[in-house]
Amino acid sequence: FAEDLSVDLEAQLRAEKAEHAATTQAIVHLQRRLEATDTDLQVTRRALELRDGELAKAQREVSTLMLQVTGGPLGDAQQELIRSLQARVAALEAELRLKDLQLSRRQAATPTLVPPAP
Repeated sequence: FAEDLSVDLEAQLRAEKAEHAATTQAIVHLQRRLEATDTDLQVTRRALELRDGELAKAQREVSTLMLQVTGGPLGDAQQELIRSLQARVAALEAELRLKDLQLSRRQAATPTLVPPAP
């Protein structure tokens, strides 16, 4: 009985050692993956920081150009939308006046047909 118990305990010990080794190996593998992911994250973060700088520079350039073109500050987005819509309305009104003028000229150039007397 003691011999069977000793064999069982030795088998259980080997199994637990193998399980411990497998767990240790999995931990090492996960640590390596975590380090690789962390490195990728740092590289990506650095690239984003560079892009942020480039974006800020581009925004300053666009603002400077718009200031030169408009002769004043841009204002907020709602004011820009209002100015854009006002310009569109003015363009449509001008187009409408042109169409009215064309119709008036066409009517003046077209002879009116007088029905014959009965």
